[in-house]
Amino acid sequence: MTLATQLKHAVLNALTTLYPGSGAESATITINQTKPEFKGDYTVVIFPFVKLLKMKPDNLGNELGNYLIEKTELFSSFTIVGGFLNLSIKDSYLSSFLLNHFNDTHYGEKPMIDNRIM
Repeated sequence: MTLATQLKHAVLNALTTLYPGSGAESATITINQTKPEFKGDYTVVIFPFVKLLKMKPDNLGNELGNYLIEKTELFSSFTIVGGFLNLSIKDSYLSSFLLNHFNDTHYGEKPMIDNRIM
């Protein structure tokens, strides 16, 4: 499972736990890499959930960020910038990820498709 997939599952789990009946779906969760001028590794766009839950972006971001830090082993800190939740990945998670995939010489390669071209 990729890191982005793990992030998406963690955010979906947090939303469904904190706000049961909110109707949050995996397709509505957008995760991007955080822009270099901001603190964090990945950014969760929380605008769709602000409208859905009728909450202020800061309140939703704080509740979601605190839940993700307390209940998962992925995140070390978070910041809120407007309707964006910027998350920092724990160094311990990144180092264990690298150690687990260090010897995998085919990590990140797509499987070959047996289609002839020409």
